[in-house]
Amino acid sequence: MKNFLMITGLLLSLSSCKSYMMSTVSSPNTQKDEFTGIQKMENDSLTISYNFAGDNTPLKIDIYNKLNEPIYVNWEHSALIVDETAYSFVDETMKLEAFTNSSRDVLSLQEYNSRSGTISGTIKTTQKEGFIPPKSKITRTLNVLNNMEQAKIDKSLFQPVVVNHADGSGFFRVKEAYFTPENSPLKFKSFINLYVIKDNVPKQFFYQQDFYVSQLMKTAVHPKNIIEVGADQGNKIIRSTTTGYGKVMTGVAIVGAIGAVGAASALTQDKGAE
Repeated sequence: MKNFLMITGLLLSLSSCKSYMMSTVSSPNTQKDEFTGIQKMENDSLTISYNFAGDNTPLKIDIYNKLNEPIYVNWEHSALIVDETAYSFVDETMKLEAFTNSSRDVLSLQEYNSRSGTISGTIKTTQKEGFIPPKSKITRTLNVLNNMEQAKIDKSLFQPVVVNHADGSGFFRVKEAYFTPENSPLKFKSFINLYVIKDNVPKQFFYQQDFYVSQLMKTAVHPKNIIEVGADQGNKIIRSTTTGYGKVMTGVAIVGAIGAVGAASALTQDKGAE
């Protein structure tokens, strides 16, 4: 049993071997907050903020209404555009959250059984429009970046760079590559459709911001633990993958664990036979 627990612990530790790819997002027509890294487009009517911070490629959009009248966001006709493909800001998936309640009646003299049940719940759908009251904001978090694929990158573009652990334990090497808007492996646009009501008639307007990946970093340490990166930077996209070593050694550990279980079982049976 002791050996099995040790092998199981080894399996769990090896299965967590990960590598990280951090993409730095830049934009020619937004302003970056130097403290948070959040990209902003601002004018006299509103402020649109783009925050890419977090694992699993979220995109958090804040829209602040500066006007003295409501603004409406048409999310159904808003999208991220990569090349010529539009990825909608609306998730059409419908989720049902429900519970059942059943009862049973038995009439023994007549050997009669009956069972009844009810199911109730709610279906949640993504709102296709957003309402922004005057002097207020709305927030929408999307995962459309998961659908995007960046172009293959020549390994020779990556150069070794020395960075520091955030806990002060020392330094280590990562690999970095830098890009321009012309040769970036990933370029995309945000298209947001809005409208206001004038004389009971919708008046549409839209904003388009351009983005591109200007830097890539490959590291075996989570970027949040690197001093030069900082925590939760709004212009950083972080993706993680299990390394080949982790996958292979996890398989070895699984085989070892199975063998350990079999050996332990056989030993128990032998002792029982004695």
